[in-house]
Amino acid sequence: MLIHSNWLQALSLSMLCVQSASAAGPAAPAADPNGARQEFVAAMQRIRLNLPETPDSRALEAYAIHGYLVAARFRRDLIKKPDEGLDAAVDQFMQTHAGQPVTRALRRDWLASLAQRRRWDWFLPRSADVADPSLVCDRLEGRLATGDTEGLGLAAIARWSLPQKQPAECNDVFAWLRQQNLVTPALAESRVRAALSVDNPRLARESMGDVPIARAAALLQWSDLLEAPKAALTVLATHPALSVEPDALAAGFEKLAHTDSTGASNLLPALLARDGLTPALQARLKRAAALGAAYDHDPRALAAFDGLTPDAVGRSNKSSTCPPVSRRSLAGATGARAQWLPSPVRMPRCRCSTKSPACGTTTATSRRTACIDATT
Repeated sequence: MLIHSNWLQALSLSMLCVQSASAAGPAAPAADPNGARQEFVAAMQRIRLNLPETPDSRALEAYAIHGYLVAARFRRDLIKKPDEGLDAAVDQFMQTHAGQPVTRALRRDWLASLAQRRRWDWFLPRSADVADPSLVCDRLEGRLATGDTEGLGLAAIARWSLPQKQPAECNDVFAWLRQQNLVTPALAESRVRAALSVDNPRLARESMGDVPIARAAALLQWSDLLEAPKAALTVLATHPALSVEPDALAAGFEKLAHTDSTGASNLLPALLARDGLTPALQARLKRAAALGAAYDHDPRALAAFDGLTPDAVGRSNKSSTCPPVSRRSLAGATGARAQWLPSPVRMPRCRCSTKSPACGTTTATSRRTACIDATT
Protein backbone atom coordinates (compact mmCIF):
# COMPACT_ATOMS: atom_id res chain seq x y z
CA MET A 1 0.00 0.00 0.00
CA LEU A 2 2.84 2.37 0.77
CA ILE A 3 4.47 1.73 -2.61
CA HIS A 4 1.10 2.23 -4.40
CA SER A 5 0.58 5.51 -2.54
CA ASN A 6 4.05 6.81 -3.47
CA TRP A 7 3.44 5.88 -7.11
CA LEU A 8 0.16 7.83 -7.17
CA GLN A 9 1.90 10.89 -5.64
CA ALA A 10 4.65 10.74 -8.28
CA LEU A 11 2.12 10.44 -11.09
CA SER A 12 0.13 13.37 -9.78
CA LEU A 13 3.30 15.50 -9.52
CA SER A 14 4.33 14.63 -13.08
CA MET A 15 0.91 15.58 -14.47
CA LEU A 16 1.07 18.87 -12.57
CA CYS A 17 4.47 19.66 -14.13
CA VAL A 18 3.15 18.89 -17.62
CA GLN A 19 0.15 21.17 -17.09
CA SER A 20 2.40 23.98 -15.85
CA ALA A 21 4.71 23.64 -18.85
CA SER A 22 1.72 23.69 -21.22
CA ALA A 23 0.39 26.83 -19.60
CA ALA A 24 3.78 28.52 -19.97
CA GLY A 25 3.77 27.94 -23.75
CA PRO A 26 6.22 26.10 -25.99
CA ALA A 27 9.77 25.66 -24.67
CA ALA A 28 12.47 27.98 -26.08
CA PRO A 29 14.82 26.24 -28.49
CA ALA A 30 18.27 25.44 -27.06
CA ALA A 31 21.08 27.77 -28.06
CA ASP A 32 23.21 26.48 -30.92
CA PRO A 33 26.88 26.87 -29.90
CA ASN A 34 28.03 26.16 -33.44
CA GLY A 35 25.75 28.86 -34.79
CA ALA A 36 27.09 31.41 -32.31
CA ARG A 37 30.63 30.45 -33.22
CA GLN A 38 29.93 30.93 -36.92
CA GLU A 39 28.42 34.34 -36.19
CA PHE A 40 31.50 35.25 -34.16
CA VAL A 41 33.90 34.23 -36.95
CA ALA A 42 31.84 36.11 -39.54
CA ALA A 43 31.78 39.25 -37.39
CA MET A 44 35.55 39.12 -36.88
CA GLN A 45 36.00 38.70 -40.62
CA ARG A 46 33.92 41.81 -41.28
CA ILE A 47 36.21 43.73 -38.94
CA ARG A 48 39.31 42.53 -40.78
CA LEU A 49 37.82 43.39 -44.17
CA ASN A 50 36.37 46.70 -42.95
CA LEU A 51 32.85 45.72 -43.93
CA PRO A 52 29.59 47.13 -42.47
CA GLU A 53 28.43 45.65 -39.19
CA THR A 54 25.20 43.75 -38.54
CA PRO A 55 23.43 43.66 -35.16
CA ASP A 56 24.59 40.90 -32.82
CA SER A 57 22.06 38.19 -32.10
CA ARG A 58 21.24 37.16 -28.56
CA ALA A 59 23.17 33.96 -29.08
CA LEU A 60 26.26 35.90 -30.17
CA GLU A 61 25.98 38.30 -27.23
CA ALA A 62 25.82 35.31 -24.89
CA TYR A 63 28.80 33.63 -26.57
CA ALA A 64 31.65 33.04 -24.11
CA ILE A 65 34.22 35.12 -26.00
CA HIS A 66 31.91 37.85 -27.25
CA GLY A 67 34.07 40.35 -25.37
CA TYR A 68 36.92 39.75 -27.82
CA LEU A 69 34.61 40.79 -30.65
CA VAL A 70 33.74 44.00 -28.82
CA ALA A 71 37.43 44.66 -28.14
CA ALA A 72 38.29 44.09 -31.80
CA ARG A 73 35.65 46.62 -32.83
CA PHE A 74 37.08 49.15 -30.39
CA ARG A 75 40.60 48.61 -31.74
CA ARG A 76 39.36 49.14 -35.29
CA ASP A 77 37.50 52.30 -34.35
CA LEU A 78 40.57 53.70 -32.56
CA ILE A 79 42.29 53.66 -35.93
CA LYS A 80 39.37 54.94 -38.00
CA LYS A 81 37.56 57.51 -35.86
CA PRO A 82 38.83 58.03 -32.31
CA ASP A 83 36.86 60.57 -30.29
CA GLU A 84 35.70 61.27 -26.74
CA GLY A 85 32.66 59.06 -27.10
CA LEU A 86 34.82 56.11 -28.10
CA ASP A 87 37.24 56.85 -25.27
CA ALA A 88 34.36 56.75 -22.79
CA ALA A 89 33.08 53.46 -24.20
CA VAL A 90 36.54 51.88 -24.10
CA ASP A 91 37.07 53.12 -20.56
CA GLN A 92 33.80 51.54 -19.45
CA PHE A 93 34.75 48.27 -21.14
CA MET A 94 38.15 48.33 -19.44
CA GLN A 95 36.57 48.82 -16.04
CA THR A 96 34.00 46.08 -16.61
CA HIS A 97 36.69 43.59 -17.66
CA ALA A 98 39.49 44.84 -15.42
CA GLY A 99 42.36 42.38 -15.14
CA GLN A 100 41.00 40.08 -17.84
CA PRO A 101 43.06 38.98 -20.88
CA VAL A 102 40.49 40.48 -23.26
CA THR A 103 41.66 43.98 -22.31
CA ARG A 104 45.42 43.59 -22.90
CA ALA A 105 45.76 44.40 -26.60
CA LEU A 106 42.93 46.93 -26.42
CA ARG A 107 44.56 48.77 -23.51
CA ARG A 108 47.84 49.04 -25.34
CA ASP A 109 46.18 50.39 -28.51
CA TRP A 110 43.96 52.76 -26.56
CA LEU A 111 46.82 54.24 -24.56
CA ALA A 112 48.86 54.66 -27.74
CA SER A 113 45.92 56.42 -29.38
CA LEU A 114 45.48 58.72 -26.37
CA ALA A 115 49.16 59.63 -26.46
CA GLN A 116 49.10 60.24 -30.20
CA ARG A 117 46.15 62.60 -29.71
CA ARG A 118 47.94 64.10 -26.70
CA ARG A 119 45.00 63.35 -24.42
CA TRP A 120 47.28 63.48 -21.42
CA ASP A 121 44.33 64.03 -19.05
CA TRP A 122 43.13 60.53 -19.99
CA PHE A 123 46.49 58.91 -20.62
CA LEU A 124 48.52 59.77 -17.53
CA PRO A 125 46.08 58.46 -14.85
CA ARG A 126 45.76 55.17 -16.72
CA SER A 127 49.40 54.48 -17.62
CA ALA A 128 51.23 54.38 -14.29
CA ASP A 129 52.09 50.68 -14.64
CA VAL A 130 52.95 50.49 -18.35
CA ALA A 131 56.02 48.46 -19.34
CA ASP A 132 55.90 48.77 -23.13
CA PRO A 133 58.90 50.96 -24.15
CA SER A 134 56.84 53.20 -26.42
CA LEU A 135 54.21 53.76 -23.77
CA VAL A 136 56.86 54.42 -21.13
CA CYS A 137 58.28 57.12 -23.40
CA ASP A 138 54.77 58.45 -24.05
CA ARG A 139 54.28 58.76 -20.32
CA LEU A 140 57.54 60.69 -19.94
CA GLU A 141 56.50 62.98 -22.78
CA GLY A 142 53.09 63.47 -21.21
CA ARG A 143 54.63 64.48 -17.91
CA LEU A 144 56.88 66.94 -19.69
CA ALA A 145 53.99 68.39 -21.70
CA THR A 146 51.83 68.89 -18.58
CA GLY A 147 54.63 70.42 -16.52
CA ASP A 148 54.97 67.46 -14.18
CA THR A 149 58.76 67.66 -14.01
CA GLU A 150 59.29 66.66 -10.38
CA GLY A 151 61.41 63.51 -10.58
CA LEU A 152 61.11 63.51 -14.36
CA GLY A 153 64.85 63.89 -14.83
CA LEU A 154 65.66 60.74 -12.86
CA ALA A 155 62.95 58.75 -14.64
CA ALA A 156 64.12 59.92 -18.05
CA ILE A 157 67.78 59.25 -17.27
CA ALA A 158 66.90 55.74 -16.15
CA ARG A 159 65.26 55.15 -19.52
CA TRP A 160 68.03 56.85 -21.48
CA SER A 161 70.72 54.77 -19.75
CA LEU A 162 69.35 51.42 -20.92
CA PRO A 163 71.68 49.76 -23.47
CA GLN A 164 69.01 49.46 -26.14
CA LYS A 165 67.59 51.55 -28.94
CA GLN A 166 64.82 53.70 -27.52
CA PRO A 167 61.54 54.46 -29.36
CA ALA A 168 61.11 57.75 -31.18
CA GLU A 169 58.55 58.72 -28.54
CA CYS A 170 61.47 59.39 -26.19
CA ASN A 171 63.21 61.92 -28.45
CA ASP A 172 61.58 65.01 -26.96
CA VAL A 173 62.31 63.94 -23.40
CA PHE A 174 65.92 63.09 -24.22
CA ALA A 175 66.33 66.49 -25.86
CA TRP A 176 64.96 68.07 -22.69
CA LEU A 177 67.55 66.13 -20.66
CA ARG A 178 70.34 67.73 -22.67
CA GLN A 179 68.76 71.17 -22.39
CA GLN A 180 68.76 70.73 -18.63
CA ASN A 181 72.42 69.57 -18.73
CA LEU A 182 71.41 66.30 -17.08
CA VAL A 183 73.33 64.15 -19.57
CA THR A 184 76.81 64.38 -18.07
CA PRO A 185 79.97 63.01 -19.74
CA ALA A 186 80.18 60.34 -17.06
CA LEU A 187 76.61 59.19 -17.72
CA ALA A 188 77.23 59.20 -21.46
CA GLU A 189 80.31 57.04 -21.06
CA SER A 190 78.42 54.65 -18.81
CA ARG A 191 75.72 54.27 -21.44
CA VAL A 192 78.26 53.54 -24.18
CA ARG A 193 80.02 50.98 -22.00
CA ALA A 194 76.69 49.33 -21.18
CA ALA A 195 75.90 49.03 -24.89
CA LEU A 196 79.31 47.55 -25.62
CA SER A 197 79.01 45.07 -22.76
CA VAL A 198 75.85 43.62 -24.34
CA ASP A 199 77.44 43.49 -27.82
CA ASN A 200 75.57 46.47 -29.23
CA PRO A 201 78.30 48.48 -30.98
CA ARG A 202 75.82 50.33 -33.19
CA LEU A 203 74.07 51.93 -30.23
CA ALA A 204 77.46 52.63 -28.66
CA ARG A 205 78.57 54.60 -31.71
CA GLU A 206 75.27 56.49 -31.84
CA SER A 207 75.76 57.51 -28.19
CA MET A 208 79.42 58.41 -28.57
CA GLY A 209 78.70 62.07 -29.31
CA ASP A 210 78.13 62.86 -25.63
CA VAL A 211 81.47 61.32 -24.59
CA PRO A 212 84.56 63.55 -24.42
CA ILE A 213 87.06 62.88 -27.21
CA ALA A 214 89.77 61.90 -24.75
CA ARG A 215 87.54 59.14 -23.36
CA ALA A 216 86.02 58.08 -26.67
CA ALA A 217 89.13 56.56 -28.27
CA ALA A 218 89.16 53.44 -26.09
CA LEU A 219 85.41 52.99 -26.59
CA LEU A 220 85.71 53.28 -30.36
CA GLN A 221 88.43 50.64 -30.25
CA TRP A 222 86.09 48.35 -28.27
CA SER A 223 83.40 48.95 -30.88
CA ASP A 224 85.86 48.01 -33.66
CA LEU A 225 86.72 44.80 -31.82
CA LEU A 226 83.05 43.83 -31.81
CA GLU A 227 82.25 44.85 -35.37
CA ALA A 228 85.42 43.56 -37.07
CA PRO A 229 87.19 41.40 -34.49
CA LYS A 230 89.73 39.73 -36.75
CA ALA A 231 91.06 42.96 -38.24
CA ALA A 232 91.15 44.77 -34.89
CA LEU A 233 92.83 41.86 -33.11
CA THR A 234 95.41 41.53 -35.88
CA VAL A 235 96.40 45.15 -35.27
CA LEU A 236 96.78 44.47 -31.55
CA ALA A 237 98.76 41.30 -32.21
CA THR A 238 101.21 43.06 -34.52
CA HIS A 239 101.48 46.19 -32.37
CA PRO A 240 101.90 44.94 -28.80
CA ALA A 241 102.57 48.44 -27.48
CA LEU A 242 99.11 49.59 -28.55
CA SER A 243 96.93 49.86 -25.44
CA VAL A 244 93.54 48.17 -25.14
CA GLU A 245 91.08 47.70 -22.31
CA PRO A 246 90.99 44.13 -20.95
CA ASP A 247 87.23 43.75 -21.36
CA ALA A 248 87.42 45.05 -24.92
CA LEU A 249 90.18 42.62 -25.82
CA ALA A 250 88.32 39.70 -24.28
CA ALA A 251 85.02 40.63 -25.95
CA GLY A 252 86.61 40.92 -29.38
CA PHE A 253 88.55 37.68 -29.03
CA GLU A 254 85.53 35.74 -27.78
CA LYS A 255 83.49 36.94 -30.73
CA LEU A 256 86.22 35.91 -33.17
CA ALA A 257 86.55 32.51 -31.50
CA HIS A 258 82.82 31.94 -32.01
CA THR A 259 82.93 32.81 -35.70
CA ASP A 260 86.47 31.86 -36.76
CA SER A 261 88.11 29.52 -34.28
CA THR A 262 91.14 28.93 -36.51
CA GLY A 263 91.78 32.64 -36.86
CA ALA A 264 91.44 33.09 -33.10
CA SER A 265 93.85 30.24 -32.37
CA ASN A 266 96.40 31.69 -34.77
CA LEU A 267 96.26 35.10 -33.07
CA LEU A 268 96.25 33.75 -29.53
CA PRO A 269 100.04 33.35 -28.99
CA ALA A 270 100.76 36.94 -30.04
CA LEU A 271 97.95 38.29 -27.90
CA LEU A 272 99.09 36.31 -24.88
CA ALA A 273 102.57 37.76 -25.31
CA ARG A 274 101.30 41.31 -24.78
CA ASP A 275 102.59 43.03 -21.66
CA GLY A 276 100.21 43.66 -18.79
CA LEU A 277 97.79 40.78 -19.31
CA THR A 278 96.62 39.42 -15.98
CA PRO A 279 96.44 35.64 -15.42
CA ALA A 280 92.64 35.91 -15.37
CA LEU A 281 92.57 37.62 -18.77
CA GLN A 282 95.00 35.10 -20.24
CA ALA A 283 92.82 32.26 -18.99
CA ARG A 284 89.74 33.92 -20.45
CA LEU A 285 91.37 34.16 -23.89
CA LYS A 286 92.59 30.55 -23.76
CA ARG A 287 89.16 29.35 -22.70
CA ALA A 288 87.48 31.21 -25.57
CA ALA A 289 89.92 29.67 -28.05
CA ALA A 290 89.30 26.18 -26.63
CA LEU A 291 85.53 26.57 -26.83
CA GLY A 292 85.70 27.86 -30.38
CA ALA A 293 87.84 24.91 -31.40
CA ALA A 294 85.48 22.47 -29.67
CA TYR A 295 82.42 23.75 -31.47
CA ASP A 296 84.26 23.55 -34.78
CA HIS A 297 85.27 19.90 -34.10
CA ASP A 298 88.94 20.83 -34.00
CA PRO A 299 90.97 18.01 -32.40
CA ARG A 300 93.18 20.64 -30.78
CA ALA A 301 90.32 21.53 -28.45
CA LEU A 302 91.15 18.79 -25.94
CA ALA A 303 94.76 19.89 -25.66
CA ALA A 304 93.56 23.48 -25.26
CA PHE A 305 91.30 22.50 -22.38
CA ASP A 306 94.09 20.46 -20.81
CA GLY A 307 96.11 23.65 -20.59
CA LEU A 308 93.45 25.38 -18.49
CA THR A 309 92.97 25.23 -14.76
CA PRO A 310 89.69 23.77 -13.45
CA ASP A 311 88.63 27.24 -12.31
CA ALA A 312 89.21 28.71 -15.77
CA VAL A 313 87.37 25.85 -17.46
CA GLY A 314 84.32 26.14 -15.21
CA ARG A 315 83.97 29.92 -15.37
CA SER A 316 80.75 30.81 -17.17
CA ASN A 317 78.79 33.81 -18.22
CA LYS A 318 75.65 34.18 -16.05
CA SER A 319 73.65 35.42 -19.02
CA SER A 320 74.52 32.34 -21.07
CA THR A 321 71.65 30.32 -22.48
CA CYS A 322 73.85 27.81 -24.27
CA PRO A 323 74.39 24.22 -23.11
CA PRO A 324 77.27 22.92 -21.03
CA VAL A 325 80.15 21.32 -22.90
CA SER A 326 81.60 18.19 -21.34
CA ARG A 327 84.78 16.31 -22.19
CA ARG A 328 82.55 13.43 -23.30
CA SER A 329 80.85 15.68 -25.86
CA LEU A 330 84.26 16.92 -27.00
CA ALA A 331 85.32 13.30 -27.44
CA GLY A 332 82.27 12.75 -29.61
CA ALA A 333 83.14 15.79 -31.69
CA THR A 334 86.83 14.89 -32.12
CA GLY A 335 86.89 11.12 -31.92
CA ALA A 336 89.23 11.24 -28.91
CA ARG A 337 88.92 9.52 -25.54
CA ALA A 338 88.90 11.58 -22.34
CA GLN A 339 87.37 11.97 -18.93
CA TRP A 340 84.78 14.58 -17.99
CA LEU A 341 85.95 18.12 -17.63
CA PRO A 342 86.09 19.28 -13.97
CA SER A 343 82.89 21.31 -14.30
CA PRO A 344 80.35 22.35 -16.94
CA VAL A 345 81.58 24.82 -19.52
CA ARG A 346 79.15 27.32 -20.94
CA MET A 347 79.59 29.45 -24.02
CA PRO A 348 78.00 32.93 -23.87
CA ARG A 349 77.16 32.83 -27.58
CA CYS A 350 77.40 29.50 -29.34
CA ARG A 351 77.57 28.93 -33.04
CA CYS A 352 76.63 25.34 -33.69
CA SER A 353 74.86 23.12 -36.16
CA THR A 354 72.60 20.14 -35.60
CA LYS A 355 75.56 17.90 -36.45
CA SER A 356 77.51 18.92 -33.36
CA PRO A 357 77.00 16.71 -30.28
CA ALA A 358 78.77 19.42 -28.29
CA CYS A 359 75.83 21.76 -28.86
CA GLY A 360 72.24 21.45 -27.71
CA THR A 361 70.63 20.61 -24.42
CA THR A 362 72.13 18.59 -21.59
CA THR A 363 69.89 15.58 -22.26
CA ALA A 364 71.28 12.78 -24.38
CA THR A 365 68.21 12.54 -26.57
CA SER A 366 68.21 16.21 -27.56
CA ARG A 367 71.93 16.91 -27.58
CA ARG A 368 71.86 17.59 -31.30
CA THR A 369 69.55 20.61 -30.94
CA ALA A 370 71.03 23.61 -32.72
CA CYS A 371 72.05 26.70 -30.79
CA ILE A 372 72.42 29.54 -33.25
CA ASP A 373 74.33 32.73 -32.51
CA ALA A 374 71.90 35.62 -32.86
CA THR A 375 74.69 37.80 -34.19
CA THR A 376 75.35 35.64 -37.24
